[in-house]
Amino acid sequence: MASNSSTKRQRATNFSFSEKELLLKYALQNRSVLENKESSSVSWKDKNKCWMQIAQLYNSTTTGCPRDAVSLRLKYEGIKKLLRGSKSEIFKTGGGPCTQNYSSSSELEKQLFEVIQLSVEGLPSMFDSDAIEVNHTIETTEIPNETICDSVDMFSDFSVVLDDNE
Repeated sequence: MASNSSTKRQRATNFSFSEKELLLKYALQNRSVLENKESSSVSWKDKNKCWMQIAQLYNSTTTGCPRDAVSLRLKYEGIKKLLRGSKSEIFKTGGGPCTQNYSSSSELEKQLFEVIQLSVEGLPSMFDSDAIEVNHTIETTEIPNETICDSVDMFSDFSVVLDDNE
């Protein structure tokens, strides 16, 4: 596979724990814009503008490698993907031991999981379940023998009246 040296992706150093924390701090401060589910052109412009502001704040605060808005956004999406994957791993089938789940390593990651929790777990429903549970209770009352009558006796007193005026 031939590759052009001009099309090679720029490489940067890995995010340190403190850099990741700083990114999550700024992203959580702007979660109303970044986690907006609307997909209009206005909301996309707002999101891009917000990522540019986050990149500017991030680069003015950190002492590490300067990052652009695209790399910060990719890292943020990667963290969200890891958090989502840990929940979906629990529900996989196939037998065998459970693989090691990703657990949030910081308080900010736990806050991020709370933000995306609804999209990960879905809406709770008390009616949607695969469990086989029968929890029906039937109330029974005793009917005294005097009130029970035969169907023949009950209908023998009635007579059919036809109206001849029709």
